[in-house]
Amino acid sequence: AYLNVGFLIVLSLLVGFILKGKDINYSNLYYWARVLLRFRLGIILVAYGLLKLFPLQMPFPSLSNLHTNYGDFFGWKIYYHTTGITPWYESFLGLIELLAGVLLFFRKTTTLGAGIIIGFTGNIFAANLAYQGGQEYLSLLILVIASILFIYDANRLFILLYKLEATRANRIIPIYDAQWTKRRRITKSLIGLFLIFMGISFAFSWAKSPFKYPEGKALTHLYGYYNVKSFKFNGDEIPYSKTDSVRWQNVV
Repeated sequence: AYLNVGFLIVLSLLVGFILKGKDINYSNLYYWARVLLRFRLGIILVAYGLLKLFPLQMPFPSLSNLHTNYGDFFGWKIYYHTTGITPWYESFLGLIELLAGVLLFFRKTTTLGAGIIIGFTGNIFAANLAYQGGQEYLSLLILVIASILFIYDANRLFILLYKLEATRANRIIPIYDAQWTKRRRITKSLIGLFLIFMGISFAFSWAKSPFKYPEGKALTHLYGYYNVKSFKFNGDEIPYSKTDSVRWQNVV
């Protein structure tokens, strides 16, 4: 995945070199690039925010996991269980991510949403590196996009908040003709409906089956933790041992 980042940087520099000096409205190109990045990042954040709001990404540890030795877990599993065992905290994290994603869909609140997600995903990126969560590339991608969006107003914020001097706000208002206005409304409506549908599906999934177990009929009235007193393998009974790699010691 990191090789892809290097490839994209080289490709971007190559395209920039080819377009250098050509008659292009770079301000207009930059504006539409930010629009695409805003919506791309917003969709990612809303999806992951909903996964945490309805604790599906890191569900409450199952009975099997609660009876697994701590040292037998991978690092990322420990991180997931540590977060999943406090579902209200996970929902709170999802609410922040969801809020930041929604803010990106509006020009006036883009910088605020990007600023929130830089601090939020920066922590997630560090956790992925530390616990080998397998999502380092995605969290890095979110950080890069959020930084590009935040840089647009970074100088204004520096002058206002650090130098304590007056600064002009961004007052660029795009002008759309009737056809573009219609397309814009249709596109925003479709994205909004898609996100609402996704939220409803996550809510049903959480209410019905937060653990991805088979939905077939199982043995009834046997939920619990059992010690295995008798264990046979190929007809031969194997005595209890904590070091035997074949004999079951217990079963959930």
